[in-house]
Amino acid sequence: MGCSILDLTFFGALNLNIRPDNILLIRNEYVLAYEHILRDTQNLTTERPRSATLVTGQPGIGKTLFLFYVLARQLHQQNPVAFQIDKYTYALFGPKGVTLHLTTDSRVLKGTWALSDSDASGRRGLCMAFQQPKFHVIHTSSPSSSRWKNWVKRLGAGKYIMDVWSLKEFQTLLALKKLDSPEGEDLFKKYGPSPRIIIYILTKSIENNAYEREVKTAASTLAGKFSAVVPELDDLDFTDEISSKIFTVRPKNNMSRGEHVLDISTPFLCCTFGSAISRQASDQQHTFFVMLGSHPSFREAGGKLFEHYVHNRLSPDESENKCSNLTDARAARDDQKLGDTWKLQWPTVVYASKVPMGQFNEDHEQLLKGMLNDVNDTDSVPDQRADSGDGMDESL
Repeated sequence: MGCSILDLTFFGALNLNIRPDNILLIRNEYVLAYEHILRDTQNLTTERPRSATLVTGQPGIGKTLFLFYVLARQLHQQNPVAFQIDKYTYALFGPKGVTLHLTTDSRVLKGTWALSDSDASGRRGLCMAFQQPKFHVIHTSSPSSSRWKNWVKRLGAGKYIMDVWSLKEFQTLLALKKLDSPEGEDLFKKYGPSPRIIIYILTKSIENNAYEREVKTAASTLAGKFSAVVPELDDLDFTDEISSKIFTVRPKNNMSRGEHVLDISTPFLCCTFGSAISRQASDQQHTFFVMLGSHPSFREAGGKLFEHYVHNRLSPDESENKCSNLTDARAARDDQKLGDTWKLQWPTVVYASKVPMGQFNEDHEQLLKGMLNDVNDTDSVPDQRADSGDGMDESL
């Protein structure tokens, strides 16, 4: 489905938090989310008299702007809509036009859609008026469950995990904003599908080198305290910006939008985090991967990360760009053409022939134990090849 645009100029008079160019790119994800919520409002019962939905997902993908799409759709249907402006005020769009109300005032028509967003500071949450049974609630927020878990439980709200941007969608956004498409695409492939950060870099709000340093610092910090934060991340509690620089929140699949997985979306991020993990003590490294394997939402990320971790751990040259060789190594393994590559790039070939693909599992665990027992004995590498015949793992 192609992308459309929505002119937000009309809403500017209400001092809402709208992007400077007043243009909203309508992603197909917005349409899917709206239809999901609409179906929920049409399947109410006596025990569940109203709909309440938390829309969350990766920071910087346009969750807040989704509310303007919902507002436009509901106004087109001539339905009453309440839009929270700040901590104290909401705007009510109704038969008499637009009126302003205190966030404690719930005197509205039953079935009014209530739209609310958490601000960046987390000080503004779902207002008291919107928690009354008259409203169908849509609240957007970053994945910081400490901001919303109480009212979600109290209202019995469902969660909708918004998916991240595709490269094609992002290319359309770059064209609309008249920004450098090749540079933007390179940044997308490096830092992942968070348009906000990439737009900041392209518009010089933040320098690329400065953000790269932030990512590397985040990787080191996260690697050092990962055991403590895993339960929080698994519970969608990204209480700081460190985790979202490395991990990407995605829906488990299109049929289970209430369930999430945590991905590491680019080779650069995998390489950077894998390198940070390889610098930790052996017992911490082992604990790290065991924890990834024991949490279903992390297993896919664990499999990707382990590939890069092995490559970082076995590479003798710390200055080497260890991200670039993985594709070639995999191709060499698949084609069974190792040849002189064995002599020239032995760490890459070990990666290619020995590391299982896919989600982190028992095979990864056994390889990890062997590496941690004797990772620096480079003389043993050719023996590994001899033990396996031609260097190929038949299970791969």
